[in-house]
Amino acid sequence: MYAPKRKRRREPSGGVEGNAAIPEVPTAERLLERDGDLRETAAALERARDGDGLPLLIEGPPGIGKTRLLQAVSEQAALGGFRVQPARATELEREFPFGLVRQLFEPGAP
Repeated sequence: MYAPKRKRRREPSGGVEGNAAIPEVPTAERLLERDGDLRETAAALERARDGDGLPLLIEGPPGIGKTRLLQAVSEQAALGGFRVQPARATELEREFPFGLVRQLFEPGAP
């Protein structure tokens, strides 16, 4: 996983309730050998809460657990007070500009 290093700001951002620390994923739901990745995503969520959001890239070969890691990060964000809006890319949307992003704005989006 890669997250670019950026200077941290101390401004509160909108859309996130409270100032509580980003919680860890419950122990029963923990992923094997992903503690470092979950710490990185918790730090990225803290930065987003402080007004300094950044993109995260999660990549790897098929079957390595990318989807499950994204599920854990979504849970982590939701428990931390973030609004989580899922979207899923499909092969059919390749030809449509911003097809994945458009899902987030359609009525009845997931």
